[in-house]
Amino acid sequence: MEAARYYSEKKNLLTDCISKYKRKTVFLFRIRVFALLAIMCFIILITFFSFAIPVTFWIFSAIIILFSLVMDSYYRSSINKVQIPLNFYTSGLDRLNGKWRGKGVTTPMDERNHPYANDILISGEGSLMDLIFHGKTQQGINTLYKWLSNSTSGEEILSRQTSVRELMKTELMDKIVSEGDIKKTDHTSLSLNSFFSADAVFSYNTMLYLRISSILVSVSLMISFLMWLSGVTGYFPMIVTGILTLVIHVFTMSDVSRITGNLRKVSSESDSLLKIARIINHYEFESEILIGIKSALSDDQYSAEKTIKKLKFLTALAESSLNQIWAFIAFITFWNLHISISTEIFRKKYSSHTANWGKQIGIFESLFSLSVFAMENPEYTFPEVSDKDIFLMEDGFNPLHPDTWIRNTVNLGNKYRFMIVSGSNMSGKSSLLRTCSLNYALANAGSIVSSSKMVFKPGKMVCSIRIIDSTRDGISRFYAEVLKIKTLVNSVNRGGFTLFFIDELFSGTNSEDRLSGADKLLLKLQNGNVCGILTTHDLAITAIGDDPVRETANFHFRDQVKDNHLHFDYQLQSGKITSSNALYILEKEGII
Repeated sequence: MEAARYYSEKKNLLTDCISKYKRKTVFLFRIRVFALLAIMCFIILITFFSFAIPVTFWIFSAIIILFSLVMDSYYRSSINKVQIPLNFYTSGLDRLNGKWRGKGVTTPMDERNHPYANDILISGEGSLMDLIFHGKTQQGINTLYKWLSNSTSGEEILSRQTSVRELMKTELMDKIVSEGDIKKTDHTSLSLNSFFSADAVFSYNTMLYLRISSILVSVSLMISFLMWLSGVTGYFPMIVTGILTLVIHVFTMSDVSRITGNLRKVSSESDSLLKIARIINHYEFESEILIGIKSALSDDQYSAEKTIKKLKFLTALAESSLNQIWAFIAFITFWNLHISISTEIFRKKYSSHTANWGKQIGIFESLFSLSVFAMENPEYTFPEVSDKDIFLMEDGFNPLHPDTWIRNTVNLGNKYRFMIVSGSNMSGKSSLLRTCSLNYALANAGSIVSSSKMVFKPGKMVCSIRIIDSTRDGISRFYAEVLKIKTLVNSVNRGGFTLFFIDELFSGTNSEDRLSGADKLLLKLQNGNVCGILTTHDLAITAIGDDPVRETANFHFRDQVKDNHLHFDYQLQSGKITSSNALYILEKEGII
């Protein structure tokens, strides 16, 4: 089914459902108001006219009000549950309409030393992560980012593709969206791995002493209070035990607050794990990765679902102490202290198992995100994995701007390994590099790509597209580019396939050094398992592509002046550029 129609149908259905629930809450509110008005009228009759009211009226009124409150709570809870999938389908329509920027995962990662992530918008607003990720946990964010910013084996890529195809099934996706609590990431939450791997707050002996002493003091306080109340003793024993109660609370307050606070913080991720674990445990998967996730989460002795239920129970107990009615009893019984000790024992018992659970949920959320991306873009394709040093992209375009870029084809590794792309300003050179590099990152992650066909060899990628100098670090733009080129050379020297994309090679130096540097760099790269594209304004560099021994081909983007305006077709053409628009732009803007 077409994604837009599917999302629209679901959105309309859920919107109608919420409207129905809201109408019922309004009706229940009117019932309560009517019941209360009736009660007030009868109170007036009793007060001023000594009117006799049957007991059954009061009982019936109380039942009506109580029933309406219970049903009102049920319908409001149902609205909240329906709102989660409604938000998902609404945001899906926004993505299909190009209104997704800034609505997903917009937190940028530290990419200063990454070989390509900072060049092509892997993270941050308007990035691949912003577009693709649909999950709730930080582990899910980290996993998908790792897939998009690192290479892996061809076998792993094919396994991910198989899992993504399986998760694209409509009935399974509906179940995940409606029951899996897939919503915007909670950045205030604490990850399960951090919660269980944190250092112990109390030692075993400390927990034993605190448990025994708190029980003794608590019981003594209640006994002394009862004895004082019955007149058996004075108030001195009660004061002494009360002071001991305060001393224990003051001594443990900081540690208890930290433990119970972490319990509440981990609640968000544990909710997600519990709901996804339930879905996974009751579904028969076929793909290897999804079967592995299910196996890891459903161990007979340490089932993720059962364990997280215990964690949720501890969280509920900790939350109960916030109730003002219960707060005093919680204070004299050391409620939070006992919960904290139980939590420490619980963490120690299950810590060796939960780290893998968080990892598995991260993998599941990443696969689900890629499956949504694939379902929303049926014109995209799953790339073919090759064992040859090749990068073929037919009719490729930028996945971040699918409606604004012309399709182009790139074929590296067959007739030639390197492309030198020349062209005038704004003609599309940098956009071509971003199109290729973004799609290669998607392919390495196991995702679909924005092209009609793609064949590639999994490997490392190095990009020099967005070079930034640093006054603080004393690095000029040219030296920053040199460091990125060094990353490329080191990658090739380490072995394995490397794909590179370099924009305006050595633009920070003079023409003679630029030509010599480009010539020697490509000569050096010819000895490794590497393919790539470099762009340039310097027509002298294009001479390298004239030598058939160099495995290098020339391509260009062209422009034309029509009606005193520059026009670009953004189509990649074979051969060298024969014109320039720099002087025209300077003259048009009145600079020269």
